[in-house]
Amino acid sequence: MFKKSLLSFFLAIILLINVVSASAAAEYAYSIGTDYDAGLFDSDIDTSADATSAATDFSLAGYSSYYNTMPTYQYMRGNNPVGTPRMESSILFFSGHANYDNMAFNYQKKGGDYATGVYWDYNYDSSTTGYKYAGIKSYAMTKVKLITFGGCKTALGTDNIAKRAVNLGAKATVGWPESIAASSHSQWLSKYTDKLGTGGTVKQAVDYANSFSYSDSLVKNAIIYGDSALKIKIATATATSLSSTVAEPTLDQSKDGEAVKGNEDIELKIKQDELKRKKFISQEIKFDFNNLNYDQIADYIVDNIDKTFDLNNYNINLVNRKDGSGVIDLMQQVGEFKTTSGYTILIDDNKVQSVYNNKINKGINKTIKTVTQKQIDEAKKVALEQLSDDYTMINQSGLKFFDIEKEKFYYIVFTEYQVNGTNSLGKIAYYYEI
Repeated sequence: MFKKSLLSFFLAIILLINVVSASAAAEYAYSIGTDYDAGLFDSDIDTSADATSAATDFSLAGYSSYYNTMPTYQYMRGNNPVGTPRMESSILFFSGHANYDNMAFNYQKKGGDYATGVYWDYNYDSSTTGYKYAGIKSYAMTKVKLITFGGCKTALGTDNIAKRAVNLGAKATVGWPESIAASSHSQWLSKYTDKLGTGGTVKQAVDYANSFSYSDSLVKNAIIYGDSALKIKIATATATSLSSTVAEPTLDQSKDGEAVKGNEDIELKIKQDELKRKKFISQEIKFDFNNLNYDQIADYIVDNIDKTFDLNNYNINLVNRKDGSGVIDLMQQVGEFKTTSGYTILIDDNKVQSVYNNKINKGINKTIKTVTQKQIDEAKKVALEQLSDDYTMINQSGLKFFDIEKEKFYYIVFTEYQVNGTNSLGKIAYYYEI
């Protein structure tokens, strides 16, 4: 009896050790976004869905994945379930207002503990703004695989928060050198994390997101610092194995959140999508960023995709990364209006790597309209009226846009703004129907 009890005791100890080891071996992912809208008479961006979508993808990649859409400074500086700082998790994802040195969250403009974010130096309590940031220098960035700084100008210039995180030891980061419209950014981020979660490298994820069309093409200017060949998917993970993707409770958030995308086979969907849209280039097509010529690309499209293609009917948008790589968008024009129907070409080593067919095959039965200066002025005025009183407009730009599927003409006003009292930036798109 004594021997049996002793054996049971040792088995229990071994089991406990195994449980502790398994817990310690878990890799964590944290995704942060928030709703900046204060409610009645306020109109603002909401990046909550960016966080929940990313958290699901990271869960599919094999991580103990959490999201928070009501972050407080205590949460940002707090620990995961095994006592390690959240800021030292394997995967960190942030989507919201930002600038070269920070990302800022403020749930429904409540202020107080909700005025928080991430800073490029040590933990920082601002006496002027009231924001309390988790500073990347206060944490061991060497423990972090990938940080996505999904905000305006997080990769601006030669010194920025995305670059500093890599210099401090993070394996890779992604940021943007310019302000990006929130709607286009959210669409891009969803495609990017889908590809990451199914085993793509950081570069493949950026390329996949760039292969789609967006109203704000500046979203394709994403910059990768560090190891662009990094794969974050844990080898034992399967595309349909959904682990704990939950929202950890904050001050007034008591329930765990469910993953937005559910237990769907995202990997299969991506494969089917690429089979449909992606054309691999078997011939060598060189592209010189210093001497722009699109004739060879146009010839390839005519010979392999669309015999009726005429470059004169397309608007050309070029992203030049200054290293022989970039993105070319050939977007169909309807009169003076741009569309999201066309082709996206990915360039590496000054050579065309792939062509994506994003054509929307729908006849245009509308009488083509024109935009007057009076309409442009009115659109900008209305867009400015939509801006929260807590923000100051920095710049407005416009785009004449035709939505082929809705058959509607718009003048899109992109309003870049600064959060009053801070240097954090945002950008919102207002669609003024013509």
